[in-house]
Amino acid sequence: MRATVLMLLFCLATGGAMAAGQLAVPPLEGRVNDRAGVFSQSDLRSLTKLLKDYESETHHQIAVLTTPTLSGEQIESFSLRVANTWHIGLKGWDDGIVVTLAMREREIRIEVGKGMEHYISDAAARDIIERDMIPAFRRGDFAGGVRAGLMALLRIP
Repeated sequence: MRATVLMLLFCLATGGAMAAGQLAVPPLEGRVNDRAGVFSQSDLRSLTKLLKDYESETHHQIAVLTTPTLSGEQIESFSLRVANTWHIGLKGWDDGIVVTLAMREREIRIEVGKGMEHYISDAAARDIIERDMIPAFRRGDFAGGVRAGLMALLRIP
């Protein structure tokens, strides 16, 4: 009984993520959050500048997250939790985008806020992943794949 109470308290303290078998959402540390360590410092600076310039021009926000693994969680649910936790986009507009890469699972997701859905459909996001990102990833060029995907996203709205 005591162990159950302690586990319940732990789950409440961690937002219940462990109870549901979900990976904890990492803190938002910038426009590019490389938790898997796949980008060089030069890549980080370049991608960050690209996203900062885009935000300055349009006010739309985009964040990138690499994670070493999803720990059994589906990328769809994880990236949605990341987007909801990070609150990317203008308040009240929900016009942010989160690009999530799960390295071990080799999965990628472009999570589009409601305010951007009339510009970028799920089908368009899938096309960007398949056409612009995956070819570079297959060559081991993760920064190039992310850059190509971001450039395709930046051309849409």
